[in-house]
Amino acid sequence: MNYRTPKELAYEYDVSETTVIRRCQSGYLPSYKVGGCWRIDPEAESETVQKLRGRFGKG
Repeated sequence: MNYRTPKELAYEYDVSETTVIRRCQSGYLPSYKVGGCWRIDPEAESETVQKLRGRFGKG
């Protein structure tokens, strides 16, 4: 399993990194904090990130 970083998702979905991190903190985006860094679960990512992009992104 290859976990993604908030920076990677922000770039790919054209949202800010801060938005991705806030969604991780709130539990809206399934993720784990490892050694102080957020890692997003790729299996839960696609549906949730599409919602994220629709609500906060440009598209």
